[in-house]
Amino acid sequence: NLYSPIFLEQLREEDFSAPKLIVLRGSPGSGKSSLLRLFETSTLVALCRNQSNSGESEVLITRLHDLRVLENNQPIAFGIYIHCDSSLRVINNLDVENANDKMLNTLLDARIVGSYIRSLELLNQHFLFSSKLDELQLPALPAELLPPKVFAAKHTLQSLKTACQQIETDFAALLNSFPGEPTPPSIQPHTRIFAVPYLSHLKREVAKLRKFLPILMLDDLHELYDVQRKQLKTEFLQRAAIPRWIAIRKHVYELEELISLDGAKGDRDFREVDLD
Repeated sequence: NLYSPIFLEQLREEDFSAPKLIVLRGSPGSGKSSLLRLFETSTLVALCRNQSNSGESEVLITRLHDLRVLENNQPIAFGIYIHCDSSLRVINNLDVENANDKMLNTLLDARIVGSYIRSLELLNQHFLFSSKLDELQLPALPAELLPPKVFAAKHTLQSLKTACQQIETDFAALLNSFPGEPTPPSIQPHTRIFAVPYLSHLKREVAKLRKFLPILMLDDLHELYDVQRKQLKTEFLQRAAIPRWIAIRKHVYELEELISLDGAKGDRDFREVDLD
């Protein structure tokens, strides 16, 4: 009831049907996080299950149907919300055989896929599957993509969830360890973010998941180091079957851009939304 539907006027149906990188820019308090939080699975479930909608929330729900986020008062798109917190930033200060950028990819992969699974579990409680969720068979990424071991194997949803949880647990231990301690075996540094092609692969190959569109959302990208922002921009500009949204704060007086999109073609590779 506190959310203004006017934010949704900034989005287009093609942002979902023809996924590209969406960069949400704005000053503090302009509504970047609010817009992302609206698409979190828990928020969408609450909207759909609210039986006493006010006039404002009815407008909100109608607009979400127009954008093809909801269908028959059920979510068919849902947000995977990742906050760029200090645990991602401090990876840049590790000295793990000069593989800090690869370590960032590894932790993001675990967080993205782990959040995706939690979203499916929440949807399953209310709407989604007629059979047991853990009966889904999740195929591996093709070997020619050279995926890390977690995505190179077939999984059930539970085994994939367990693998991602182990990676996150081991990262927490690594970030609190003394310099020089060995990297836990579950952490396999790799050269790109494989979660995006992996979720695209699941959407294509698993019949029960084809109808549902995950939206990968990174909030507060300005909290990361410049080298990390450039790394993620390069990864997220690669074409994929799922939308990638980035929210970033404008620099004071806009004296500089905190993420430059030079070299990419607007409205083909990306679209910028200025929430101010």
